[in-house]
Amino acid sequence: MREQIMKKCMELFAQKGFSETSIQEITDALGLTKAAFYYYFKSKEQVLMEIHTDFIDAGLKEQERILKECKSAERMLKENISLIIKSANDPWAGKIFVREMQNLKEEHLAEVKKKRSLYQKNIRRMLEIGVENGEFSPDFDLDIVAIGIYALANSTFNWLKPNGRLSESEISNIFCKLVLNGIKKQ
Repeated sequence: MREQIMKKCMELFAQKGFSETSIQEITDALGLTKAAFYYYFKSKEQVLMEIHTDFIDAGLKEQERILKECKSAERMLKENISLIIKSANDPWAGKIFVREMQNLKEEHLAEVKKKRSLYQKNIRRMLEIGVENGEFSPDFDLDIVAIGIYALANSTFNWLKPNGRLSESEISNIFCKLVLNGIKKQ
């Protein structure tokens, strides 16, 4: 039942927004009582926090794999951008992750921001590896490039439509060319 509640919350939060979704709407949609909701979750905000942590933890785990397994920094960045684009095609969690962070309590917000920062630092590490290997130009501020890559890829959460004109792979390739042609060592 816990998973069903999570799934329905994600659907409603993505469609209506966190603030606009009531616990009553969630329980009505599932045919449950509020007591059943509170048996599994302390609050609606707890559900939101779990959506955020599940989403970012999965991304961080995949980044760790990329950093360990990929031999070139170019391949690392390509896989990381592809990872973000693939996540953006998730109909609910990605939208919630990007759009609803401001609805987390202060202590939860700090935890999520710390993980987001780590995600961005991992992108920066990929760039550093590329500079060290001579794949990327050393003429860029790597913090700004990492922020740019993260922001560029995350923008897809706002406009990407599943089964749209371009596939995840095609969009990922366009973003990779855009980024890599700008930072490759000439």
